[in-house]
Amino acid sequence: MLVVIAIIALLAALLLGAVGAALDTAKLTSCKSNLSQWGKALHLYFADGNEKMTTEGNDGGGLAVVDEATAWFNVLPRFLDLESMSDLDEAGKPLPRPKDRSVFTCPVVRGNAADGYAEGTAFMSYAQNLWIEHDNRPGDSEYPDVLSFSEIPDPSHFAFMSETAKGNFSLCAPKHLGYRHQRKKQTVNIVFVDSHAQSFRREQIYSPDTALNAGGIIWNPDAPY
Repeated sequence: MLVVIAIIALLAALLLGAVGAALDTAKLTSCKSNLSQWGKALHLYFADGNEKMTTEGNDGGGLAVVDEATAWFNVLPRFLDLESMSDLDEAGKPLPRPKDRSVFTCPVVRGNAADGYAEGTAFMSYAQNLWIEHDNRPGDSEYPDVLSFSEIPDPSHFAFMSETAKGNFSLCAPKHLGYRHQRKKQTVNIVFVDSHAQSFRREQIYSPDTALNAGGIIWNPDAPY
C-alpha cells in the first residue's frame, strides 16, 4: 500500500509540474500575441496614410497621459475595433486593469502595489520604445522629431513596444527590461516595427545603459547596431 501511495504521489507531482509548465507557456504565448496585435495595428495605421510613429503617452513617472492625442493607446485601438484610452476616460468607462482579458494587459501580471497599480489609473503591461520620440534623444540627434516610418533603420530589428517593468505602464528601453518577472521563465516579449513579436531571455537584451542597443535589437537610432 505504501508503495502504491508513493507512486501516486510521484505521478501527481509530475502531472502538476507539467500543468504548471503548460500554463506558463500559454501565458507567454498570450502576452506575445497581444504585442503582435499592436504591431499589426501600427501597420494598419501606416496604411491609413500616416507617416509618423505614435508617441509613448508617458508622464515620465510611470503613468499614462490618457488624453495625449498621438499616444499609441489612443491612436491604434480603433484598428483593433477597440475604444481609445481617452474615449474610455471621457465616457467614464473602466480603464484597463490588472487581470483584464485585454490586449492591454499580460495575463501573468497580478497588479498589486508592487506592480505600480493604483485604482482608477490606466494599467497597461506594455509600453512604446522611448527612443522613438525626440524628447528622449540627445539634442544633437540626427532625428529631431518623432520618428517616421521611413526613418526607422531596420523595421525587423527596431523595437516598437515591449512588456514593461513590473507590469506597470512605464518607459521601454533595454535598461528597463532588467526587472523581476512573474513567469517562471525569465522571458520578455518585444514587437518590432515590422509587426513580428518575439520572446527573449532577459540576459539576451538587458543593458545597464538606456542609450545602448542590445542583443541585436535596435532601440536608439543614434546608437551603433
